[in-house]
Amino acid sequence: MKEHSFFNKRAWMALLLAIILVVAGELVLAWQYQRLETERLPRIEQELAQRNAKDILIVFLQARLAENEDRARAFLTEVSVLELETNQFELSLPFDSFEIQSTTSSDTGSFLFQTAFFDARGIMVSLELIEIVEILEEYYVNSIQIAG
Repeated sequence: MKEHSFFNKRAWMALLLAIILVVAGELVLAWQYQRLETERLPRIEQELAQRNAKDILIVFLQARLAENEDRARAFLTEVSVLELETNQFELSLPFDSFEIQSTTSSDTGSFLFQTAFFDARGIMVSLELIEIVEILEEYYVNSIQIAG
């Protein structure tokens, strides 16, 4: 009578096959993670940063629209405060609405938003280039340049 042992040839083959499948699975997961990390994560991080900068810009512009200068000043950096003090732009503008027309990003992590301001009749009264920068994981208005 043949003695059945746990350590027969079939059991070892099954164990070896399971180990090979686990290692192959780990290699596929490592390859996918590396691809995700090098290709997709930087793009996703850039999109999130741009969305956060745009959200801050909208809050800042809404404060300007409401003529709440104290609230709007909370978003200014030293650079933009100096621009404000030298009358390069005004916090209060005679506008009724705004539209962010375009966005560009720089290698330094700042975002430049081209923003149009409209009166009650829908006529554009001003066009500004507003730079948003990240400082200690918060976004601020670093510069406002009036176009034209």
